[in-house]
Amino acid sequence: MTLRYAEYPEDRIVEFTVSGRVSQEDYDAVLGSLHAFIDRHGGARILEVSKQLDEIAPSLLTPEIQTEGWGMPQVSHVAVVSDSGWFSPVVRAAGGQAGTRLRLFQLDELDSARSWLQDPFSHG
Repeated sequence: MTLRYAEYPEDRIVEFTVSGRVSQEDYDAVLGSLHAFIDRHGGARILEVSKQLDEIAPSLLTPEIQTEGWGMPQVSHVAVVSDSGWFSPVVRAAGGQAGTRLRLFQLDELDSARSWLQDPFSHG
C-alpha cells in the first residue's frame, strides 16, 4: 500500500491518499495521526483520496470502526475521492452510520472536494 498523509491546520483539514491494499495497521497509523490532529486543533475535516484500491481488510468494514474515524463527533465533514466503483457503496453505507457530512467525488473532482471541505457552510 502507498499512503500519503498531510495536515492543513489553518483549515482544520487532514488529507490522506491511499492506493493498493488497506490493512488494519495502515488504518491504525492514520487514525493515530488523526487523533493527534484533533487533540491539537479541536476538530477536523477529512479528505480521503483512494486510488486503485485493491482491497480493504475485512476488520475495517465493521460498523464499530466508524466511531473511531469518520464517526467521531469532532469530524464534521468527510470528502471521499475515488476511482474505485466498488468503493462508493461501501462509503455510503459507512457514511450512514457516521454522524458527519459525507460527500463522494470522482478523481477528476479533487479540487471540488477540497473546496467543499474549505467552505465552513458546506452541507451534504
